[in-house]
Amino acid sequence: MRARLRRKARAGVGYLDHHHRAFAPAGDAHLVAAGIARRAALERLHRVARDIDQHAEQLVGVGVRHEAALDRADPAHLRVGVEAERLAHLLNQGIEPNSDYFPLLDLGAERRRFRHDFADGFPALSTDWFNLIATMRHRPVAPTTGPVPALPENPRVRAQSIGALIRSAAAEGRTDTIASPVAAQAVFLWRQWQAVKDHAPSDWEMWVDQVNAVDRLRNGGTAGVADESFDAEVDRTMQRYNAPAPARDVIAFRRGLAAWRFSDAAAAADRLLPVAMKQHRWITADELRDGAVFAKLYSGDISGARQVLDTLAVFSTRKPGDLRSRLLSAYVTSAELQRAMASR
Repeated sequence: MRARLRRKARAGVGYLDHHHRAFAPAGDAHLVAAGIARRAALERLHRVARDIDQHAEQLVGVGVRHEAALDRADPAHLRVGVEAERLAHLLNQGIEPNSDYFPLLDLGAERRRFRHDFADGFPALSTDWFNLIATMRHRPVAPTTGPVPALPENPRVRAQSIGALIRSAAAEGRTDTIASPVAAQAVFLWRQWQAVKDHAPSDWEMWVDQVNAVDRLRNGGTAGVADESFDAEVDRTMQRYNAPAPARDVIAFRRGLAAWRFSDAAAAADRLLPVAMKQHRWITADELRDGAVFAKLYSGDISGARQVLDTLAVFSTRKPGDLRSRLLSAYVTSAELQRAMASR
């Protein structure tokens, strides 16, 4: 690899030598090429380190710090073993580790880099449907008041800034004065909701999707908190125009997960299971499966979590090795083993 970098770097030395002679003295092309190669390698390592640092807090249960404990009432050192056990269940699912001595060749790496494909397994744990990371760490995340993201590359920080913008007075103004196209689109969708929220929905299933989209704009990046004003608007519309039962159940399910009312979410999930399995409408099987499994685990219904996990597996559209599916299985297995040990 180093030799290849040097060959590529040496081709540019002539340009550097011609235009920037101070950087490349005559006769030192090999030396300059080696320096460029080393700098490229260091920059690559810096990017890797930056990515690792960005998602390090999302490596579920790997950290030893006390804030990574699921139950903050327990000492951190007593929770490390439980988290390590869950991680072991996650990794002990047929995943073949890579090795510097026996590397697994990824022949699609060049294609993925060209297409700008990115691994989104760990970031998706806190951006898809509900904040899974904050839920497992039992740390509520309240809405922020800053409409400008401090870390725009972080999905959660970016989502929180959008929510702050929607809640501010700027959401009532003109969208063409907003610098960010993403923020302007969010404000436009919010204004659309404000215009139609008191009208009878012509299609309840599409209305439920619209409610979910607007809720994610307002509350993206939050966890463990309820948006009472927005929830009241949704409830008024459902009561005034007699919303069908599946619409009410989907709203109750998502609302229970967002506010950590897991018993309410688990009850709504039970009502939605026949709908998702027979009609394939209103809510996707993967969203229902993810939320129902954790709602039942946190409600103490381990058998129910296993039943939902296995029942909805055949309806999943994810690949078999998807991180979220493996993580669900690992948590259910860990809960079953702890229950078996406690009963001895």
